[in-house]
Amino acid sequence: AFVPPPLSPRRSLLCSFVAMALEQPKRPAGGAYGSFLAEKRPEFTKQCAGQPISAVTKLAGVEWKKLTAAQKEPYEKKFQEAKAKFDKDMAAFLAAGGEKQKGVAALRAEKRKAKDGKKPKAAKDPNAPKRPVGGA
Repeated sequence: AFVPPPLSPRRSLLCSFVAMALEQPKRPAGGAYGSFLAEKRPEFTKQCAGQPISAVTKLAGVEWKKLTAAQKEPYEKKFQEAKAKFDKDMAAFLAAGGEKQKGVAALRAEKRKAKDGKKPKAAKDPNAPKRPVGGA
């Protein structure tokens, strides 16, 4: 079997850079709460050991609500930075000739709507007999 020669470090770096440039950047999800949860998740999973996964997000929600606006500020800032980075990366991606693709959730919703779409109503026959007007 043919085994290609290993790429030089410079070549492999260039290939990985080109592959990264052609990959659509991911939008930061969850807002400031998402940043908070990403940072605190290991701590919450230790507290919720032996419980369902949903217990982690419930605990995180309770803890998030306890935070003051000043305590939430660093998470807001992290999210804003991530969003600015995403906007910059997306602009570079589109400038490099990339096409914007819909996310998984949007594609799933679109597929469901297409499947559940109402069937076109059959055309009403103009010569069909009318129903009697009486209430009895």
